[in-house]
This record gives sequence, structure tokens and C-alpha cells, in this order.
Amino acid sequence: KDSHLLQKRIYEWQNPGPEKCKQAKFLIHDPKNIGIGAMMHMTIDAMNIAMNTGRILYLRKNVGKLPWQSKGCNKQSLECYFEPLTSCELDESTLKNIPSWNDGSWKKLVQENTKYARLEFNRYGRPVGPALWCRHQGADGKLPTWFLEGITSKDAFLIEGPTMAQFLRYMLRPLEWFRKDLKHRVHMAEKTHNVTLTKPFASMHVRYGDKSKEAPRHPLSEYMNIIKHKRSDIKSIFVSTETESVIVELRKNYPEYNFQYFKYHRIEAHQSWNTADNEGEFSMSMINLLVAIQADFFIGSLTSNWCRVIHEMERTRGDAGD
Repeated sequence: KDSHLLQKRIYEWQNPGPEKCKQAKFLIHDPKNIGIGAMMHMTIDAMNIAMNTGRILYLRKNVGKLPWQSKGCNKQSLECYFEPLTSCELDESTLKNIPSWNDGSWKKLVQENTKYARLEFNRYGRPVGPALWCRHQGADGKLPTWFLEGITSKDAFLIEGPTMAQFLRYMLRPLEWFRKDLKHRVHMAEKTHNVTLTKPFASMHVRYGDKSKEAPRHPLSEYMNIIKHKRSDIKSIFVSTETESVIVELRKNYPEYNFQYFKYHRIEAHQSWNTADNEGEFSMSMINLLVAIQADFFIGSLTSNWCRVIHEMERTRGDAGD
């Protein structure tokens, strides 16, 4: 109930109607060509800052084209796959030369009536300037106080969370063609790969690959020990990972469990986003996500953006698992 109410409030904020759109202030954001999970979290970071500074988040059209080679949206922007973040229409020609905000001008986002502001992310994927204001106000990673009026849930991942799970769920509203495409792909994958999941089942995402450059790997025994101690009743586990050896090791060392997974070419590291063939990765990432968020229990490392995406979508679905 609370999750649905918050989704309604985000929608109303981002879609105030034609007349209010004319008077509104906007935060302009161009998604970066980076990993799927990281890009999604940058965008919801931007939405958090926009709402906390009284602005509507706007993604420029045909800018920040993504590297994923998916049928129908080959290297197109985010809104080729998902519903627009706002119905407000802006003159794109006026948005080209808007300066980005820096540490010396972040207060102007709140104090001045500047209609447009562009959000710039640094090399580490953190927003420059406005994020400082949000942190100083205690707003970084939280929904605005007025936004939570009437919310009774104390679930941190429902109402706040460091990555704004509610904004993520709002952002990932697939267009009708993409929704049908995903459901068809899931059906075909389940049939082709003999994936049969009956409740209760757990979802496990193991992010190894090039992530080991940023954070140490957790041995698979840690993942399995969590299931054994937290949900001893679960014997069926859906596994998503970019590392093929993970599946081999799990099946070998834990024969008492039924591991389910989709078979496809897994990409562990990207030499270049511009040259890598990412059609399989994008499609299968979305399919894995669609299945994973239906689980009764989730195991993953929060140092991984994609693990956080799964966890946040699961926790805000309205009947959250563990």
C-alpha cells in the first residue's frame, strides 16, 4: 500500500500537467554510457536531487545514447525502453548550452528562479555540487519529509535507502512493447533452458568479473551459509551472474540444492563499451531482473550496483520478500 502511494506521488511530481510544466523548474540530466546498474543509480540520484531542490528531472532526448544493442532500440536512450520520466515538453535547443552546477553555485538551485540546471557527475559517478546541498540538509539518500506524510512503513528500503529504491521502481516502467518483449523472452528462456521455479525460491546474484578491481570477492560459501541459516526451507535458487565458473562451482559443491539459471554468453569484463557486443547482456540482465525480483529471498553484495537494483526492485514490489 505505501509503495503504491509513493509511486503515485513521484508520478504526480514529475507530471504536474501542461500549465504547471510551463512554470516549473527543471534539472537536466544526461545518462552516462556506463554499466547498467551504475547508470540507473546515477539517474535516480539525479531524481532525488531534483525533488529535494524543487525541480523536475528531465532527460534530454537522443542524448546519452546507451551502448546496448537491443532489437528496436539499438544504441538509443533510456526512454526508448521505459516510460518517460516526465510528460513536460521542453525546447531541446534551449538545453544545449546550460552550464553544469559546481561546488560554488549549488545554493542557487534552491534560492534562484533559474528555470534550467544541468547536473554533472564526476568520474566516480557521484553528482557534483547539488549533492553537497542534499547532504548538508540530511536529504542525501532520503525522500523529502513532505513526501513521506501518511506513510506508516518503517522498512528502510521502502521509504529511504541509500540508492532511492522508490525512484528506481518509478524509472523502470517498461513501455508496452518492451514489457511484452521481456515477458516473451522470459517465457522462451524458461522453455529453452528448462527453468522451472516454484515458490518458495531464493534469488542469488554473484558479481565477480571486473568488479574485483573495486571490491573483494565474497566466497560462494558465504552466500550459501546465509541461505542455510536464514531460509533453511528453501532448496531452489535462481542464480544470475556474469561468471560461468560460479554456476559450475555451486552445482558441484551443493548438490542438495536445485540451481536454476539461464544459459547465455556471459561477459565478465568490458574492454570498451563502444566495441563490445552487449545485446545479450542487456536482454538477459532485464530477464534475470524480472525473474529475480519475484523471489522470496535474495542474496547479493551491496557493493554491486546490479545487486542493489535487484534488492530495491524486490523491496518495493508491494509484498516484499527478505
